[in-house]
Amino acid sequence: MKYLANADKAKYIDSLSTDKYFIPSIVLMERAAYETAKVIMNDGETKSLKNVLVIAGNGNNGGDAIAAGRIIHENGFNVNIFLTGAVDSMTEQTKLQYNIAKASGVNVIGDRDTEERYDKIFSGYDIIIDGIFGVGLSRDVTGKYYDIIEAVNKLNSIIYSIDMPSGINASTGQVMKTAVRAVHTVTYGLLKTGLALYCGRAYAGKVSVVDIGFPHGAVRDADIREFFFEQTDMDRLPARKSLSNKGTYGKVLVVAGGREMVGAAFMSAKAAYRSGCGLVKVLTCSKNVPAISCMLPEAIVAGLEWDDYDSVRETVCREVSWADAVVIGPGLGTDKMACNIVKTVLQSGTCSIVADADAINIIADRCNKEIRGLYSDNLDRIVITPHLKEMSRLSADEISKMRDDMSDYVMNYCARNKGVILALKDACTVVGNGNAVYFNMSGNDAMATGGSGDILTGVIASFMAQGLDRYDAACMGVYVHGLAGNDACVRLNRYSVMAGDIIESLSNVLKIE
Repeated sequence: MKYLANADKAKYIDSLSTDKYFIPSIVLMERAAYETAKVIMNDGETKSLKNVLVIAGNGNNGGDAIAAGRIIHENGFNVNIFLTGAVDSMTEQTKLQYNIAKASGVNVIGDRDTEERYDKIFSGYDIIIDGIFGVGLSRDVTGKYYDIIEAVNKLNSIIYSIDMPSGINASTGQVMKTAVRAVHTVTYGLLKTGLALYCGRAYAGKVSVVDIGFPHGAVRDADIREFFFEQTDMDRLPARKSLSNKGTYGKVLVVAGGREMVGAAFMSAKAAYRSGCGLVKVLTCSKNVPAISCMLPEAIVAGLEWDDYDSVRETVCREVSWADAVVIGPGLGTDKMACNIVKTVLQSGTCSIVADADAINIIADRCNKEIRGLYSDNLDRIVITPHLKEMSRLSADEISKMRDDMSDYVMNYCARNKGVILALKDACTVVGNGNAVYFNMSGNDAMATGGSGDILTGVIASFMAQGLDRYDAACMGVYVHGLAGNDACVRLNRYSVMAGDIIESLSNVLKIE
């Protein structure tokens, strides 16, 4: 598990390192510059390239860039430094780096407003080092800075950004009117939330997180609550035991599939099995039973008579009591019977519930006041997995508000609805519990296909049935789901992945020694 820092936390860690732990700011800057230069010089794409332009702003980000340029110059590269503003306006550390670079023989250009066109000034360089803005940018890019960034983006050079691509909000990933499209971003100490969220993730290119000497105590003091998983975190999965049977690994009930909606129930159930669950039962419209029994003979399949409310209620109550975890919603529909099924699931048993798709839409309906009340009364056993449009229906918030700062939005929603686990699905899915936010770094655009979300419900429910608590199961489920999508994309291609391919890839990503 690794932590992420938003803009405020990143600046706080930096100031704590200097003010509390007495590491001089210039020492951190030198370390940052060295690590940046090392990344650039060790990059296979730069081995035969020698002409480098550093574009440096007046803040400390510019100082990092100038120092990195000077180190690269000392290693035989032809380096020019373009200053976006006057030397007198620089921070003290950046001014010092400017003086060191000049004393070291690095050529400096543009130290006052220039009348030449930026695209002409910037042309002819193999490598551009972007040190215009750092993590502190909080307003739209305008004026000459807008023109500079637009000119940079028209170049064919390899662009390395320092800490953040200039123009990207370090907290939200938003483009502040314009932003540098980097090939590679070198960021310091911790991954920034704006590099995990889109559009920042797309503008950053490859991201290298380098250690520049922030004390562990400074990171601890910052009380960071955002994190992501890496491959080593797969040891968090429920353990398999030599002495075990199918009952050892839990029972998942998939309540899904209304009239003639077979696929969603099948995919959720199969994903639960592929993720290690011992027993899976599918509760679906009776017309779907033959198809699902044929497609997934390993599952227990029971039918619901869609026109007989009393028998459906009795069956749902009984089967929920059987389960360790319940999936409710995929392909269920939103008709009167579907509403009654969701209500009964919320009223029955004490096991954990993964609510998705139509279940969320039913809960979101303001006319279903009883169901909304049951949802509120059962938050401490529910995981909801909406995409942004479903979340907008549920919360009555605009999608733009969610995208303004997904981490903050998820944290606040969970704080207002105490006990619920929210996995808000987007290009970067985030999972919150009111105390922490998980950012998912696995997955790809090949997963944007029908049925992908149904698979996620089965994976999360499977992990809950095997003993993980709701939050750990949701975070790990999202991560494993994304890894399976990555595997499927490698086996096939970005265009051809279907939901079934993601299910089959679960068996590859769960190969743990």
